[in-house]
Order: sequence, then structure tokens, then C-alpha cells
Amino acid sequence: MKLKRLNIVNFKNHELREFIFNKKISCFTGKNGVGKTNVLDAMYYLSFSKSFINPTDNQNIRNQEDFFTLRGVYEIDQMEENIVLTFSKTNGKTLKRNDKEYEKIKEDLYIEVDQAYWLVVSLINKQKLAQNYKELLTTLYNNVEKSIKEGVATKGDALNVKVKLNEANLALTKATNGIALAKMQLLYLAGLDVTGNYTVADSDIAIGGKSRFAPQESEVVNLALSNRLELKELSKLENISESQIIIARSRFLPNIVATGNYYMTNPNTFNGFSKSFKGAFALGVGITIPIFHFGDRIYTLNAAKNEHNIVLNRIEQARKLISLQSTMSKYKLDEAKSKLTTAISNIEAAKENLRLAELSYKEGLITLSDLLAAQTAYISAESEQIDAAIDVRICELTLKKNMGIGVGE
Repeated sequence: MKLKRLNIVNFKNHELREFIFNKKISCFTGKNGVGKTNVLDAMYYLSFSKSFINPTDNQNIRNQEDFFTLRGVYEIDQMEENIVLTFSKTNGKTLKRNDKEYEKIKEDLYIEVDQAYWLVVSLINKQKLAQNYKELLTTLYNNVEKSIKEGVATKGDALNVKVKLNEANLALTKATNGIALAKMQLLYLAGLDVTGNYTVADSDIAIGGKSRFAPQESEVVNLALSNRLELKELSKLENISESQIIIARSRFLPNIVATGNYYMTNPNTFNGFSKSFKGAFALGVGITIPIFHFGDRIYTLNAAKNEHNIVLNRIEQARKLISLQSTMSKYKLDEAKSKLTTAISNIEAAKENLRLAELSYKEGLITLSDLLAAQTAYISAESEQIDAAIDVRICELTLKKNMGIGVGE
């Protein structure tokens, strides 16, 4: 893929620029601060629909302007693709490919929003987990303090619990701050006020359990090949290239032209000379047969056939890539589900282990360190279950995207 031409409007410090690149090497020269790096960032932005330097789209608009536009002409497999990306403060980001709005950017946005959403859900659940762990350690610390007074525990035991309690407070603080930042990111992606007070619908429900999305492997590949926008666009290019072959072949066929007219004259010379209106019909047929064409028509036909073959190769490559993407996404979802099942099983075992450890500690059968280890194992199992459940949701979204089905529904 080659970028042949780039137009920049109101992007960073560039008001209006046009670049036509050399086929071999293009070099940017200029003083510091003139915007050489910004040109490179404009290329990256147009290619990946985001800035390499500044992820905040609003800050890439030129000062005192409301929008920026990037236009590029790419050469892909000897075919030109016209890409136009526009971002405005009021309408957001739009991407057009060959004058048609590119729907894939919407799918990417849906994925990005959903990932940010489930990150918030994960942090909320981890905040609850950290809060429960803190309360558990606080209760244990108070019990150890009482045991010290009774002479059945040492200050070293209290210090061990205090260290764990400080770690729990730190984890709770990190989770709380992480929730605030993750919510701001989510609200920004959703186009909402980042300072608004919004609640997450899934924050008060269990995120474990079985996945509701479980397609078969054959169904995954078939749906991906029938729904993906890339294949639909390439199919249109295939139809166009076939039409070009038909047009090129038609230049070798004879052209037949039929003409007909009726004319009247006054005076007329029909049956002698007379001053009156008289007319006659005239019919004609013309045929041109292309015998000598100096090879230009053969060249045009071969060029059309080559272009058609290129499109077919692109379709075949795209089908293989899409099949691979969808199959890998299916395997990752299955793996995430397996991890979630194992995590849920580990929670049950860790919960029972903690219950037995608490009973044994009360009876004096195990040390305080053994009890703390059982508590840590339980909290770790809960945290792994949260991560596994979120991973299942993210893998579901990725698989839906690769299958070309309703990610935003």
C-alpha cells in the first residue's frame, strides 16, 4: 500500500497543505516547529483513524477552528483508493472510502466503547472486592489486638495483619482512582459529559456465569464470509472489473449504425420543377469492422483482465484472512470460557479453604500466617474470576466484530 497524495485542512498547525509523494523517496525539510512531525501524524491518522501522538481528537484541530479534514489517495494492489477523514467538534469523526461512508469505523467505535465499559465494570467489582478484603482484615486485626491483651497472640502477629491491611487500603485506593479515570474515558468515547454523574448498569450484578454467545465453528466462518464489509466492497470491485472486460471486448465487435430521415423542399424537382412542398424518405445503414487497431485494443483488454485477476486475488486473500481471524476469535472465546469455569471452581475451593482456616485458627490448630494465606488465596480467586468474566465479554465482542454481526446492537 502506497500513499500517493495527501491533503490537510486545519490539522494541528497546518491550515491548508497538499503533498504529492515521489514513487521512491520523499523527504521533509524545514525549521523546528513548522509541522514536519504533524505531517507524519496526519499520514498515521488517515491510515489508522487515530493520532499516534495525541489520542484526544479535539486537540488535533487547528486553533480557533471547528474541524479538520484529511484526504489521501492510496495505491493498493495497483488500484487507487480515495480516503477522506473528517473530525468536527459537533458531528464527531467520519471516514469515507471512495465517497462512501466507511461503516467499519463505527464497528471499531462500538468495540472501543464496550471495552471501556467492561473495564469500568471490572474495576467496580474489584473495588467491592478490595472493600470486603479490607473489612475482613480489619475484623481480624481487632481480634488479634484482643488476643494480644489475653496473651495468646504477639505484636508480630498484629504487624503482619497491619501490613496486609495497608495493602488492602492501597488496592482500594487504586481501584477507586481507576474507576474515576475509566469512567471519564468511557463518557468521552460515548460523547457524554465527562464530569457527569452516571451509573453503570452491570455494576450491581454478578459478572460470572456462562456466556450467552456460543456459535459453532462452521457457523462463525460462514457468517464472517457473508457479512464482512471488506468482502462486500471487494465484490463490487469484482463486478466493476468484469464490466470493464466486457467493454474492452466490445471494441473488437462490428458497429452497426442505422439512420433514417424525411426531408421536404419548395420548390422541388420531383416529377419536374414545381413550386410546391414535396418530400422523400432517406434510409441508410453503416457498418464498421475493426480490422486494424495497432494493438491498443488488445492492450486494453489485457489490462482489464489483469485488473480483474488482481481483484480476485484480493478477494481470495481477504477470505483467508477473515476465516483465520474469525476462527482465532472463536478459539480465544472458548479459552476464555474455560478459564472462567476454572475460576468459578477455584472460588468455591478457596471459599471452603478459608472457612476451614478460620475454624482451625479459632481452635488454635493453625497459625495466623496460615489464615492470612487462606484469605489471600480467596481474594486472588475472586479477582481471577472477575478478570476471566470480563475477558469472556471482550472475546465475545471481538468475535462478533470479526463475524460482521451487530456489535452495536
